[in-house]
Amino acid sequence: MIDATLHVDVGPAAQSDDVADTVDYAAIHSSIRRAVEDDPPLNLLEALARRVGDAALEADPRGRIEAVDVTVKKPHVALGAARLGWVGVTTRRVRPQ
Repeated sequence: MIDATLHVDVGPAAQSDDVADTVDYAAIHSSIRRAVEDDPPLNLLEALARRVGDAALEADPRGRIEAVDVTVKKPHVALGAARLGWVGVTTRRVRPQ
């Protein structure tokens, strides 16, 4: 499971109520999906979280996304004798200045 929380200044879009003043969520979704499905597989949740965060930032050429928090969860994890419902990692990627 992957969750991405975008940190965006919503002021312009909230004021104008115009889709042109916000981020292109479809483009961000497509970019994240490509990063997960089409790029080479990774071994670590941390590496996947970073890739997803970078993909979200790159899909916003107007720079409206200031940062993105990405959570990646892996279900049904066995750690020795222990069985966990999931393990996960959350990371924040910030747009370079």
